Amino acid sequence: MFRSHTVRVVALIAVCALGCSHQGPPDRSLDPEQAKELLVTVLDGWKAGRPHAEPLESEPSLRVADEDWLVGRRLIDYRLLPGESVVGDRLSCPVGLSMETPEGRRMSAQVVYLISTAPELSVIRVD
Repeated sequence: MFRSHTVRVVALIAVCALGCSHQGPPDRSLDPEQAKELLVTVLDGWKAGRPHAEPLESEPSLRVADEDWLVGRRLIDYRLLPGESVVGDRLSCPVGLSMETPEGRRMSAQVVYLISTAPELSVIRVD
């Protein structure tokens, strides 16, 4: 009885040691300052009239999703609003947008973007 218990303990220690030596997935930590800079870069690009698909062609690739930009609304101005928070491995950032439709109608919206800096770069509107 003692011998079988000892074998189980040794086997458990060996399994734990193997598991502990595994490298695991790459670090997915968020850099909030880099995330805010990334958001500003994306919004500045939209404001400058760049196409919605342009960030995907950058190196490293940047995934951007904003329905207003995609349907052709022009960003006139934006303002980062207070209330940012970390949600998992992303930064949630509220933004005030001033836009113009292709027909020339002005509109404004308060939206939220989720920004990721690792393992990939992304700026996704979630409102």
